[in-house]
Amino acid sequence: MALEWYQKAAKANSPEAMYSLGYIYGKGLGVVAKDNYLSMQWYKAAAAAGNEDAIKYLTSLDRSNKKKTNQ
Repeated sequence: MALEWYQKAAKANSPEAMYSLGYIYGKGLGVVAKDNYLSMQWYKAAAAAGNEDAIKYLTSLDRSNKKKTNQ
């Protein structure tokens, strides 16, 4: 039920709902199977819409990936 509300809000351009969907798909919460691709798509959409948490999350992933490639 909550998933439906997040989906509706995300389609109405709610950055918070987009971020929440990224989290839900990334963790595979509730009835949702874990899906890293969809998770990243929602995080990117949330960041593009100005969600600070999504921006921080994507920045931390980028930094982590750069550290791994430099080792």
